Amino acid sequence: MLIAGYFIIVTLIGYFLALSKGPIWGAVIYMFFYFMPPFVEFNWWAQYLPDLKWGYITPGVWLASVIIHKNKLSSHKLSTAYWVIGFYIYTLIITYALAVDLENAKIYSQMLFVYCIVMVLNIKTIFKFEQLRFIVFMIIVISANLFITTYGEGSFDSGRLNNVGPGDANGSNELGVLLVSILPFMIPFIIKGKMFERLICLMILPVLVNVITMTVSRGAVVALLFSVFYAFIVLGNRKIKKYILISIVCIVPAFVLLADDGYMKRISTLWNADTSSEAAMNDLSSGRTETWKDGYKMLQDHPLGTGPGGFRALSRFYMDENNLTYKYGMEYGVRAAHNSFLLVLVEQGYIGFIIFLIICVMTLYKLFKSYRTIKKLGMSGSFIDLFIISLNMSFVCTLFGGAFNSRVYYEFFWWQVALTVVASSIVAKEISTDVKGPLSPAI
Repeated sequence: MLIAGYFIIVTLIGYFLALSKGPIWGAVIYMFFYFMPPFVEFNWWAQYLPDLKWGYITPGVWLASVIIHKNKLSSHKLSTAYWVIGFYIYTLIITYALAVDLENAKIYSQMLFVYCIVMVLNIKTIFKFEQLRFIVFMIIVISANLFITTYGEGSFDSGRLNNVGPGDANGSNELGVLLVSILPFMIPFIIKGKMFERLICLMILPVLVNVITMTVSRGAVVALLFSVFYAFIVLGNRKIKKYILISIVCIVPAFVLLADDGYMKRISTLWNADTSSEAAMNDLSSGRTETWKDGYKMLQDHPLGTGPGGFRALSRFYMDENNLTYKYGMEYGVRAAHNSFLLVLVEQGYIGFIIFLIICVMTLYKLFKSYRTIKKLGMSGSFIDLFIISLNMSFVCTLFGGAFNSRVYYEFFWWQVALTVVASSIVAKEISTDVKGPLSPAI
């Protein structure tokens, strides 16, 4: 009951601020809605909420705020968002032309449509660096609400946290990848942020790490380590490497203290496991290698795509029954792709896969170009420098985590693409003028 009251109060304040102050508050309250979905199937406290169409009201308020405060919108070009829209249109074509599971394909296509709208809203809502900084900081703060959900709604299956998180990331692996993708956002705030930002991030850090350890997700840890490696090799100069080491010093002790023996044992299988046979490798990957092989067979039979949801629908025809997941009330078992790139290949076909790769590569390129630009401006080690590096690490976390989990119909991924469009536009505008702006070395 208290959590429901908390949700109502925060939401109503957010609605008021969005309509009276500007669309940036519409973005914030939408993110709050994402991390605390007010639906009974995800959060038990939702039964105490008024019977309203929260899923329509919240984005509707954001859109209304954009219309009311149209003079506060940005001039950023949509850039990569055009490719995202193209990906959606192609998915829609596949859905109605080739989908093997039309009903689910329509649902997933609708999700992609929502992501496209939210991307455009984010790009047009955030017009200056202070707002971008505020949005990312609020993502950190709002994600801490998952700690409340963990102890109010969380359940454990084989010692792993489940049934916690946003609607598209409430499984153990999905939640783990989401949270390790948020952790890098803390780096600029802890190292170069204002005092209150540092204190808040240092308080939230162990909270998020604690939830991550409860997921017992190996993929999440590997994704985070790979993002650190990427930052060291691709982005790091001596000063940046020092800051990254400081961040690791903050995270590792918290992880070791909070992780139980079961998680540490599971992590140790990454380097102590038997890899002498194909069967042993499949066991180490929790059946993923067999799933990927069977997925390749699907691709051979459906090169133009099966439509969204097609991988799960076809899995029973290609996979051994022991590799399928059976849920109560389902007529047959299913299996997820456990790989974003394979999922796109199977469901959107080769053409959709090329579009998806363009989106990923363009995002990485924009982030790297922004990093190089800031370096040329003589701002290495500044807040904006660490901020861009944190966006790089976060996106790499999601991409690498997507090698072990399906992250296509996953809203945070598309947020990252939108934030990159905004960040790269802001950095580019700093070059095009000699005016001392929000990206000055003083930050």
